[in-house]
Amino acid sequence: MSVEGRAPDAPDGPDVVCVGLTTLDTVYTVAHHPAPDEKIAAARQDLAAGGPAANAAVTSAALGSRTTLVTALGTHPLAAVAADDLRAHRVNVLDATPDDASAPALSSVYVQPATAVRSVVSVNAADRSVPAPGELDELVGRARAVLVDGHHPDLLRAAIDAAGRHAVPVVLDGGSWKPQLDAVLHGVGWAVCGERFRVPGAAPTTQGEADTTEELLSRGVTLVAFTHGARPVTWRTAHAAGSVDVPRVHAMDTLGAGDAFHGAVIHELARGGPGADGTEVAGRAGQVLGAAARVAALRVTVLGPRAWLRELPGQR
Repeated sequence: MSVEGRAPDAPDGPDVVCVGLTTLDTVYTVAHHPAPDEKIAAARQDLAAGGPAANAAVTSAALGSRTTLVTALGTHPLAAVAADDLRAHRVNVLDATPDDASAPALSSVYVQPATAVRSVVSVNAADRSVPAPGELDELVGRARAVLVDGHHPDLLRAAIDAAGRHAVPVVLDGGSWKPQLDAVLHGVGWAVCGERFRVPGAAPTTQGEADTTEELLSRGVTLVAFTHGARPVTWRTAHAAGSVDVPRVHAMDTLGAGDAFHGAVIHELARGGPGADGTEVAGRAGQVLGAAARVAALRVTVLGPRAWLRELPGQR
């Protein structure tokens, strides 16, 4: 499927549907990473929902898209904390596991402002079975664009299938390769990948990135983009290639920067414009990826998982 397609306008539906993982993140701002058997005091602590799809949904909503997150939460008190944070940031939540009493995936995050280095420990809900909710097909059918992060295999496949039935464009957040991606790449329009994303067998080198790009394009993906931190974002289609510069900023906190990038991508695609009708893919890439690079650059200049949202245009 080509991501440049667009579902018919649906006044009562969401602009964006994000599908995937929600965690609960405890984020500590520290001067240095604790050494073995060392106890240190954090300069600040933040508690927020995390996960690629969840953070992308928060960004999309903050930028002005009507956004629904389809994820697994359940009835555990810690899940309620994550849900409250999402709703406080204007994300509508469709819980695929509303009766599940197990704890959500928890992440412990250490952020060092002096270096902008962050360290994350999480189980990512790898062992959690998440079925597709009955409302998913109708919800996707009324959306302008869908983002998937590759987590929760059954839910992932159902979202891709629904998007295919309704000709709704799909963006893949390519953070890391997951076996379930094999079965759904045919339904992905844009694969927007972190610099470490590789298909199985590809080397962790520049050539490995090129090999991954070729493989994704051969599997039907329309456009493949790679982010590289502060270095330019590169992109390719079957017939064109280009790059987009990233604004030079003083980075303090890179947690969720990639998720913010993806949230901005899906927001821009849902807005439409040149290329939304299936033409001028290359021209659309520069505009979309450039806007996303500016959002991600803003995100890394502010400490905390949510404080940066107040710096977005129209939020102050």
